[in-house]
This record gives sequence, structure tokens and C-alpha cells, in this order.
Amino acid sequence: MIFLNFIRLGDFSDLIFFIRFVVNLKTRIMQNKYYLQSLIKKTSTAHILWIVGLHYLYLGKGGLQILYWITFGGFGVWAIVDIFTMSSKVDNVNNPIFQDLKLIDHQQSSK
Repeated sequence: MIFLNFIRLGDFSDLIFFIRFVVNLKTRIMQNKYYLQSLIKKTSTAHILWIVGLHYLYLGKGGLQILYWITFGGFGVWAIVDIFTMSSKVDNVNNPIFQDLKLIDHQQSSK
């Protein structure tokens, strides 16, 4: 059905793009794997950035970072709580990445 739409329109550029995408799928999966591995966050880095108040930015939570700055770390209380909950915050960011990496590994091992 989609192929017939390409023929009617006379525009095969989308079809060619789709074919190239399918042909290069394995390469794309590997690139995606390396990209995902580069997104993994480290707890030690988050703790170091906590000292200067940039840990939420590192974890990809810019809105929380701004709120953290405006309230001066929740008047200190939020900042102290963050010291003890930093590893769970990093785990929450990393868990979806690890799940995607497991899915990629499973796809590669089933071929």
C-alpha cells in the first residue's frame, strides 16, 4: 500500500531512504548501542557536580536544576537529602538506558 503511494506520487526519495535504512539496520543498531553507552551516568560524577550545584543538569533535569538554584538547594535540606539519594537518582536515569542495551544485545544474539 505504501509502495503504491510512492508510485502514484512519482517520488521515490522516501522509498530509497527506507531501503537504505533497512539495509544499514545492523550498523544503526551498533551506533545506537555506542550512543546509549555514552549516555550512562556515573554516581561519582554526580556527587562531584553536587558540590557546585550542577548535579541535576548532569542528570538531564534542567527544570529541577533551576528550582534547586532558586531555592538555594531547598534551603539546604534538599541539598543534604540529595547527598544520600544520589545513587538512586543516577540509577533512575540509567535504568532505561540499560534496558535498551539489553534489548539490543538480545536482538543481536537472536540473529
